[in-house]
Amino acid sequence: MAQQFSTLHTDIQSDAIPTCICEKSLAEKAEKGCLRCAQNLGGVAPMIGLTGSVAVYQWKTGAMAAAAQKGIKAGIATAIDVLKKNLGLETLYGYPVQKIITAKTFDKPMFFVEGVMMKYNSIECTLETTGENSVLCFYKDIPRINPVIAVTQNARTVAIKAGEECAKITAEEILSAETASIKLYTAIAYSVTAVLVIVLVMVIIYLILRYRRKKKMKKKLQYIKLLKE
Repeated sequence: MAQQFSTLHTDIQSDAIPTCICEKSLAEKAEKGCLRCAQNLGGVAPMIGLTGSVAVYQWKTGAMAAAAQKGIKAGIATAIDVLKKNLGLETLYGYPVQKIITAKTFDKPMFFVEGVMMKYNSIECTLETTGENSVLCFYKDIPRINPVIAVTQNARTVAIKAGEECAKITAEEILSAETASIKLYTAIAYSVTAVLVIVLVMVIIYLILRYRRKKKMKKKLQYIKLLKE
């Protein structure tokens, strides 16, 4: 037993300890890290595209609804303005125009024709007539012109101009929403592309590290084989 212990070498240096196991472990960790990152990012890319597209679609739907509401609001304001300017009326059907003109009535010609004619037939005009009835009384006193036709045409004009303004504002808002949504979709596409590029780079790095590790291991195995021979 003493002879066996005496034959053992006690001058073992630190550089004599095999390092292939340690190097292999570090190399494998680097490879697995790159591969794991690539896998995680590869799973994130579709989610970015899907959730981003859904979010943009929902935003666009809301923007379209808001565009329609802005158009209606503009149409109502135009109807009130034209009714006051062309016919001088502050009330219709016995109610203030701000209350009686709504989203359901602002672009309806017959609503204004009937309301204005009701007002026209109910007023009594004198030389001293002023206020909101003065314009209708002016039409009554115009010679050689059919006052009913003139009043009816002006009443119809209120609805026509209101409808045109509504359509104009709605179209402008929709165009703005469409443009914004295209930009958002483009940004999402760029983000997905950037993630995919990163994934590709990580895969390439993984393949390079794997190739280099295998090459090193192959050389070491060959060296060990030569030493044994």
